[in-house]
Amino acid sequence: MEYTYISLDIKPVSSFASELSSDTFFGQICYMLYMQGYDLDEYLKDYENDPFFVISDCFPMGYISIQQMPVKPVSEINIYNLAARKASKNKNKIKLDELISKGILTREKNGLIKETVDISNMQDSWKKYKYDVIKAHINRYTGTTLNEEFAPYSNIEYSYMAKKGEFYFRLYLYVKEGFDDNIIISAIENIGQTGYGSKTSTGKGFFKVYRNENIKINTENKDSFILLSNTVISGMDKFTNKMYYTPVTRFGKHGILTEKGTPFKNPFVMATSGALALNVKNECFNKAYVGKGVFGLSHHKNAVSQGYGLYIPLKLVEE
Repeated sequence: MEYTYISLDIKPVSSFASELSSDTFFGQICYMLYMQGYDLDEYLKDYENDPFFVISDCFPMGYISIQQMPVKPVSEINIYNLAARKASKNKNKIKLDELISKGILTREKNGLIKETVDISNMQDSWKKYKYDVIKAHINRYTGTTLNEEFAPYSNIEYSYMAKKGEFYFRLYLYVKEGFDDNIIISAIENIGQTGYGSKTSTGKGFFKVYRNENIKINTENKDSFILLSNTVISGMDKFTNKMYYTPVTRFGKHGILTEKGTPFKNPFVMATSGALALNVKNECFNKAYVGKGVFGLSHHKNAVSQGYGLYIPLKLVEE
């Protein structure tokens, strides 16, 4: 099978108050489509079986952090392979362009992935800054703080800087056949102009979008894959008996469309991008994505979240 993913570069023009993730992007794109007058209910009508789009995480400078497999079985763990694993802790990133073109993942005898690199000393490395910013509520009528007492508060913000050249995120997008991909890309561009995530009214979350050539995903002779999105992996045991992942729990919240009732959604668990699945059955590759849509999130019966995930099929080679 062969699938087509759209490749986009996201170039920040401000700091962010929310980290970029696939499921958050999905919700904000749906909100933007609604605000642009599109029939979102019609688009989501068959989302449980045939999503009209699936979006990946945003990967700094085109690198993905891969989930490391265990170095040795518990019965074989000793001080030497533990020391080797600690020494290679920062060596966990892979260039996605190279991974897609080669389609091979090599596991060395010590259990580590050969293709992973430590980007700290590389020309296309980057640095992520996480810091607290002190703010105060302002009364716009009086030009003073809202309370009689000065009560500042702090926000966590994120910014990124490349070691050389411009920093960018690489983003992948699947749009189902027959659906106009320009509708989704236009929504992402509008998010870049109005702000992603929280604190957009204070100038956070702005970016520019650049489209690259589409990429072809070939599943022929592949037996493993790496996830590109936060994904619900419940039920994946019918496709694979080995999966290495880091779980993340989402505590979602409705946006300004909530008219009544609690604004909070029910929590659910996903595997983060970079998760590895081995010994995958061929039928897993029948679609350009894995996972499932997430429903029953709240009292709003139409609430849905992206539990689908894009993936890169691979051939695992043992050395």
